Amino acid sequence: MEANKKQGFYLKLEKDIPGSNGGTGKERIYLTRISMDGLSDFHEYSVSNPIFYKYLEYEPFKTIDDSRKYLRNLLELEKDIENRTCISWFIRLKDSDKVIGTARLVNIDYYRKSVSWGYGISPVLWGSGLVFEIQKILSKYIFETLSLNRLSGVARIDNLLTISTLRAFGVKEEGVQREAMRDFNGVYYDTWLYSMLRDEYLLSQNKVEKNKVKTVVSSTGVDLIIKELTQEEFEVNDNLRLSDIPDWDSLMQMQLISALEKKYDIQFTMEEILCMDTIISIKKIISKLSISSEIC
Repeated sequence: MEANKKQGFYLKLEKDIPGSNGGTGKERIYLTRISMDGLSDFHEYSVSNPIFYKYLEYEPFKTIDDSRKYLRNLLELEKDIENRTCISWFIRLKDSDKVIGTARLVNIDYYRKSVSWGYGISPVLWGSGLVFEIQKILSKYIFETLSLNRLSGVARIDNLLTISTLRAFGVKEEGVQREAMRDFNGVYYDTWLYSMLRDEYLLSQNKVEKNKVKTVVSSTGVDLIIKELTQEEFEVNDNLRLSDIPDWDSLMQMQLISALEKKYDIQFTMEEILCMDTIISIKKIISKLSISSEIC
């Protein structure tokens, strides 16, 4: 019986693609299995900006042969379907099918029901909120499709952008590993350990919202917070997209969320964070959640 369950698990891992079992329909991305067909797009974003490698342990790719070798190594690791410990996917934009990143599950342990994850997208899309979509797609796959019990991972301790998005996602901090990562120049870094359990994930998905009074958000509160964060001179209006704000990135977005939650005494869900793409969308969400009679 257990052998059949194990076989079914690895068959599901082989055939089911994260995100393919339905979503909200508003997702901007979808996943496909890693293949050499995506080499050109993969190489394009891999060499687009050296900052892409800032927190990675391997040397930046220089030639398309470097990118080809990397993809071939991933495919080689996935050959043994019934004892697979890792699997990888391309992240593609829905509107163009272009490959803009990769997502992986590693340390897959059937008996312990545990796994680790990793993902990365083109630097030109940092700050667009796509990371939250990736986290949502992968976590649903891990905890609902595969019915695993534990998701864990590490981030370099100075990678504040990644750590901020993980905290917003709801992971629990487990501690710090001393000098656990080493970059291609031989420099060691501490790493930040985190995890999420299936019960915690399910609780976050089934969270019951309390009855709250809808209010109208004034034009000053949100606008002022954004200007304070950016320290830039630009016109703020309700139709402004966050991605169009000078130097906007995921870290700044998480600082905005933290500031808004503190100011208005509210807590955003991951679904709500994903919807925060314009100033007016932020104000509408705050109005829906706020229990105060005036927000300004």
